Amino acid sequence: MEFCPNELKEPGLPPVGTIIDLCIALNPHHGDALINALYEVSNPGHLKHILSTTLHMHVLTCATASIRYGVHLFKKQVTELVASHLDTLELAVNSWLGHHSISSSTSTTHSNWLMLKGMPVSKANGLLIASFHLYQHADMNNTVLHTVSYALSMMLHAHVEVISKPWKSL
Repeated sequence: MEFCPNELKEPGLPPVGTIIDLCIALNPHHGDALINALYEVSNPGHLKHILSTTLHMHVLTCATASIRYGVHLFKKQVTELVASHLDTLELAVNSWLGHHSISSSTSTTHSNWLMLKGMPVSKANGLLIASFHLYQHADMNNTVLHTVSYALSMMLHAHVEVISKPWKSL
């Protein structure tokens, strides 16, 4: 075990057949586009490039002051700003999941998040080169399933931002 906070004790491995859900955050295609857009709408003197989307073509234009100050972002705009590149899901992530015999029917995509539902812990360990264990909080007496590390192949580093598992007591 690499690191475990003092208040957590490791009672052992999860029972065979334990199922978990995984959440995979995909890297946005336009990097800091959402952060830049938020600065533009919240700061009247913001001196950044303005990202405008026209017919699926992204054009950067330079401005000396934010003409978007006070203009709220709609959900669709935020979704477009954080969306991953089309190749990310199709060529990289789905290929990786397929290599581990994980069907795309077990996944759902929401914005730049991919959710894998009902995955056996043994499969998650193989997929993430991880070792999920049960941990018990000393004071609260609840048990959670967690891993202290995971690894991805280098080809996925440009496509996957982070992988998490929803925290819930067992």
